Amino acid sequence: MNRHINGMVLPWNTPGKTSSGSLKVNASAITYPDNPREIKLLRDHSNQPGYTPVGYATSVEEKEDGLFMSFAIGKTEDGDRALTDVTEGIRDAFSVELVDVERENDTVTAAHLTAVALVAIPAFSAARVEPITPTEGAQAVAFSAKQCQITASQNIDADDADDSDEDDEPESDEDSPTTPDTDEEEDTPMDKTTAARAPQGLNAINEKPALTFSQAIDTIKHVRMGTETPEMTAALADIKRSANPAISAPAWLGKLWDGTEYSRRIVPTFTQKTLTDLEAVGWRWKKKPEVADYEGDKAEIPTGTVSTEEVKMKANRMAAGHDIDRAYFDFNRSDFLQAFFQARVNDYAYKTDIKAAQFAVAEAKKGKAITGAEPDLLHAAARARMEVELRVHQEPDTYLVNPKTMFGLFKITNLDNPAYLDLLGVDPKKFVSSEHVPENTLIAYPKQALSWYELAGSPIRVDAQRLDHGGIDSAVFGYWAALSTHPDAVVSVSIAPATAGDSSGDQVAA
Repeated sequence: MNRHINGMVLPWNTPGKTSSGSLKVNASAITYPDNPREIKLLRDHSNQPGYTPVGYATSVEEKEDGLFMSFAIGKTEDGDRALTDVTEGIRDAFSVELVDVERENDTVTAAHLTAVALVAIPAFSAARVEPITPTEGAQAVAFSAKQCQITASQNIDADDADDSDEDDEPESDEDSPTTPDTDEEEDTPMDKTTAARAPQGLNAINEKPALTFSQAIDTIKHVRMGTETPEMTAALADIKRSANPAISAPAWLGKLWDGTEYSRRIVPTFTQKTLTDLEAVGWRWKKKPEVADYEGDKAEIPTGTVSTEEVKMKANRMAAGHDIDRAYFDFNRSDFLQAFFQARVNDYAYKTDIKAAQFAVAEAKKGKAITGAEPDLLHAAARARMEVELRVHQEPDTYLVNPKTMFGLFKITNLDNPAYLDLLGVDPKKFVSSEHVPENTLIAYPKQALSWYELAGSPIRVDAQRLDHGGIDSAVFGYWAALSTHPDAVVSVSIAPATAGDSSGDQVAA
């Protein structure tokens, strides 16, 4: 039996539902041991109860579309089970185990491969085991038409053979001379064959005779008239589904979609950095050094004072813990467990996105205030762009607004776009909505003005056995921090509330 499997274990640049949320992996971002045998093949992931190693890698190859690997499966009981899972289509997918993961937003830029697991549902749908091809040890049987005739004739009952001898002509070569067989004839398909007789005991029994033409006409007549024929009703008992509710189980629908899949929108607008400690200290300019005109001729050169300020940052924590009945693990209720763990990851993503939006709103209040209110959203964006450029000589990368305020973009007509937008210098693609921004308010900032620090791998999942209660304690921990590198670069512009006669849905005369 072939004990080698291969296939793509990780596609490049394709989103997958991992334990850390929706992520994709850059091409050539994965490192691995020089000796592929150090990469073990597992049956289920190493963090799952009951997992076991079943083989090792024999080759690793980076291709244009992903990482491909080949594995040898050990001649053990666990190896046999794993091989059966693959051939039966039960666990026929790959799932990698990575450590030292580095990422930017939703993209993994570096990681080290330690193991590959055989799973039923992969994080990346393309990570599948390629079909196993038969080897010399596999048995395959093929019959030619001539062999089928010989086999069928040999299975005829001896009594039938005797009766046949009396009625049929002898089939000996002496009475019916034929042209001797040649190798060429054996390779040529037979033009005339006789049907093989079914061996005794294989004939169909209790076969209902076909309807005659008159019976068919009679049946059609009764159907059209709404009457029943005695033949049809006499043999059929009145069996109703409602009288036998236990004959079949209800179909299993599994987890229904509830809209919880969440991809962060605000956090990616910050500069992404890795959190390495619970506290951090830095500095920034309060007064920068300045140059001035110089007359020369050995005159005194211009000078001036400078000053800095200390900046402190403290990490914030998020966590959730649950004591799960180990029966969910013992009976491999993977559908529920996977949905449960994914729900915690989704909630972490949603809650941290709220934190990022609230931080941006708070920082905008600390800088120099912009007085007055603009008539609409586009004017507010143009004002914010001008203010940011004057303060830090850079355009905003993000315009954060409330979803209700975002409706102001519907006032743009084909005549306004693109000439009007080019004049304002505002790209509508830079608008990001968040319900945590006050209505009639626009927050604008360059990406470098706000930094988002997060411990790699957050939220981190931790499981522990709870033997005294027959459960498994499962928890997730996340660490994050936000920092404003330049408070004046985050601005807030007010928008005048729309009056009753100033609506984006103004009527147009026909």
